[in-house]
Formats: sequence, C-alpha cells, structure tokens
Amino acid sequence: RPCPFLCNSIYPLFGRAIKWNPSVGPEEKYYTPGVGLTGKVWKSGEPLLTDNIPDVPGYAGKSSEKTESRDKTRLIAPFIDTEGNVVGVVRCANKHAKGRPSAVNIFSESDLSIIDAVGQAMLPHLSILLTEERRAKTLGRLTHELKVPLIVIRGAAEFINREAKRKGYKFDYPYADNIISWHDLARKLLGNVDFFRYRSERLRLDLERLYLFADIFAPARQQIRPLLRERGFPTRTIHDDNFQGIPRVWVDRHRFQQVFFNLFSNSIKYAYADPEAFQVEVVTRSTATGYEILFRDWGPGIAAGYEEAIFKENIRGPNAEQHNVSGDGLGLWVVSEIIAAHGGTIEISSGPQPTEFRIWLPKKILHPW
Repeated sequence: RPCPFLCNSIYPLFGRAIKWNPSVGPEEKYYTPGVGLTGKVWKSGEPLLTDNIPDVPGYAGKSSEKTESRDKTRLIAPFIDTEGNVVGVVRCANKHAKGRPSAVNIFSESDLSIIDAVGQAMLPHLSILLTEERRAKTLGRLTHELKVPLIVIRGAAEFINREAKRKGYKFDYPYADNIISWHDLARKLLGNVDFFRYRSERLRLDLERLYLFADIFAPARQQIRPLLRERGFPTRTIHDDNFQGIPRVWVDRHRFQQVFFNLFSNSIKYAYADPEAFQVEVVTRSTATGYEILFRDWGPGIAAGYEEAIFKENIRGPNAEQHNVSGDGLGLWVVSEIIAAHGGTIEISSGPQPTEFRIWLPKKILHPW
C-alpha cells in the first residue's frame, strides 16, 4: 500500500516559463526549462525522487525550494502527452512518518504510479488550456497585422473627404463616410480576440456614458444599409421607438454596437427572399430592476429546442443549412458575452411570429461601475 503524500503544487507549462505564485518577487515568479529542480524535470522529462532536496544537483533555491523545512522529501514528476511532450509538472512535498525528521521516507515507485495516473487524467484539461493560449496568441498577432492596413484605409477615406471639401466636390452618395464606418466595424470585430482568451478572464469593457439610441443603435442601423441593399430590402421596414425610455447609461460603445449589428445581420441573412416580408421592430421599456430592449423580426425563427443552445460558441441552428446561410456560429455567442459583461441577460422566444430577442440590462448601468 503506498504511503500518503501531499501534493502542494501543480504547474501547467505554457510557452517558455511556468507562472508561479504571484506573491513572490519578479525574479522568482517563473520556472524555466533546466533551472531549479522543477525546471530540470520539465526539461528532462524524467521524475525526481529525493528525501533531501537541497542536496540534489541542480537545486537552485527557486520559490518554495528555498524554504527550509523539517520535511525535505520531494517527488517532482512530469506530465507527458502521447507525443512525448512535457505539458505539466507536479511537485509533491512533505511526505513524512511519525517520529524524528530522519525517519522521513522517500516516495516509492507506487507513489509515482499514482501521480502518473492523476497526471494522465489531467492531460486533456492541460491540453485544452495550452490550445486556448496558443489560439489567443495567434489571434493577437493576426489582429496586430490587420490593424495596419485598416489604419491606411481609414486615412485614405478621410483624405478623400478633405479633398472633396477643399475642391467643393460633392458625391451623390457618402462613399468615404461608408468606408470609415466599415473601418470602425472591422476594428471592433478584430477586438473579438478578447473572446478567445481564457474563459476565466472577464471581457474588458471601455465604459462611456452614452445614449443607447443616438450613440450606438443609430450607427449600427446605418452600417447594415449595404446588407439591406444586397438583398433588396428597404430600410423603411425597420421600426424603433427611439429608446425614449432609456436615459444615458454607462456601456462600451463599440461592444454594444456589435450587439445591434449582429442582431440586424442575422435578421437580414435569415429573412425570406420576399422584400415585402422583411420587417424588424425594436422597442424598449423600463422595468423595476432595469431596462429591456425587444428586438423582433418576422423571419423563419429559431428551431424548437435551440432557444438556449443558439447562444453558445460554434452552435448554428438547422435553419442555417436550410437557408444556405454561411457563418461559424459565433454571432449570437458574441452578443451574449457582451451583454453578460454588462451584467445583463439575453433570451429568445421563437413560437408564432415574430421571433423576439429580449435583452435585459440592470439599473447599475446608470452609474459608473
């Protein structure tokens, strides 16, 4: 029967270093391959068993390794995936028996086999975390690269506006303003990289005191005009109440503009081909606990059973295939994440027409938070 032990630390390994206890100094915050005993196990992929850790060659006094203790027994074991890569390290300490410190027993091979079994059970979770970090870093680099041409595009559109004004030329249609508007939308969409970071992190918001209608809803409605023209839908079939019941609130302008743009975009993409059948209605109302925004359309609706799943990542309802609508199932997930970050909720009712998205926002958005 293996002796009991205490696992005091598990270190997932990402990139070039293991992030350690945030309370220690900067010089001791990370383990690196080959440095210290944990780093040594990380680099070699071989487990380490010892009953006197300071005497082990390579001991460098990193973090808790420098702490003097009567119990110096250590088991440091790597987690190795199916391809032979070390993806994590577990360090167990303080295995001891009753009596004098000299009576402390070293970890046995049976103990190591238990650690190995626990490690194998954790591997899928460590792999998921590693994949998410790599994805976030890749998206971050891509976002950085795409921002440069976007800045140039906006600059060119602003130059066209300045030159037209200087020379007294007026376009029949505000092409340059549309380019600027689409540039702003593209920048917001690039900001979605935040959605792909660790799920434990809260979505960062840039709060401003704004009118939901004039500062957010109206610009989003302007941005969907090209989508309406593409399908031959008139803009006059979009109705709203000017959000008269909602005062100025503290929200993230660009994030919330995405909420309305995505809802509009879905209504247009899934609408029936008949232009006369297309209709969107947005009404608001004040409640005892907050504010509601009811976004309604008269399209095919959401299939029964998908009312909650449709807000999850990479979920697309069967209507997407039936109507040959492209996409990755991210639009409504992004909408729900933004609303949740503001402390609100969104739900859908899809029975007899219309299909209604009900957004609820708490009264706290009246004040900075």
